[in-house]
Amino acid sequence: GFVTAPWQVIALNGMVFGIGAGLAAPPPVGVMLTRRFPNRTGFANAATITGLALEQLVIIAGLSLVLADAGWRAVFIWLGIANHTLVPFIFWALQERADTAVARPEVLPTLDHSGHLKDAIFLAFNQCQAICGFKDFFVSTHVVAFVPDLGIGTLISENLLAFLGFARLLGVLAAGVWSDQSGPAAPTLFSFFLRVAIFLLIFFSKDQFSIANFLLLYGFTF
Repeated sequence: GFVTAPWQVIALNGMVFGIGAGLAAPPPVGVMLTRRFPNRTGFANAATITGLALEQLVIIAGLSLVLADAGWRAVFIWLGIANHTLVPFIFWALQERADTAVARPEVLPTLDHSGHLKDAIFLAFNQCQAICGFKDFFVSTHVVAFVPDLGIGTLISENLLAFLGFARLLGVLAAGVWSDQSGPAAPTLFSFFLRVAIFLLIFFSKDQFSIANFLLLYGFTF
């Protein structure tokens, strides 16, 4: 909120925030949840990730209403204060509880991960994750600029991004329940096919109805 030069934005948002977001991303959080809820891993991860969806639905929609009057600097300061108020709750949540923690062996086996880097299935999965990560951040970053370029109002584009979060909430919960019942392969495969279809949709049709459908269905696969 107090930056005065572009390099400060790159350093703070591109590096400091990037490191923090990576450390608190779904993979390490998923490991903690798997240990805490070993029998309902899919649903536990899904319920937690819905926080990201609620953020898009509630916070982005709310901020878009005050952004024009308050200015972006004030919004970033409010978000910074909000993040710091959560720190004590995070420390409390990270403490293991005797009644829920999974027993771990005192001596962990030595693991050799070098073989994984030569495994075709692991490499294919890694490439799929890279493609998904690129698409997720590409859409989230550029859609608010893309939609006004097509003649649709900025407020509508911001609200569409918020409703993407609502669709994401529904999709993540559905995938979590589905994963607990049949394993993660089926919902993952379904999401890939759906994404191919909706990217083809937006490639050939860019009217307001198609864009809205694209964002809602894309959010469902997030």
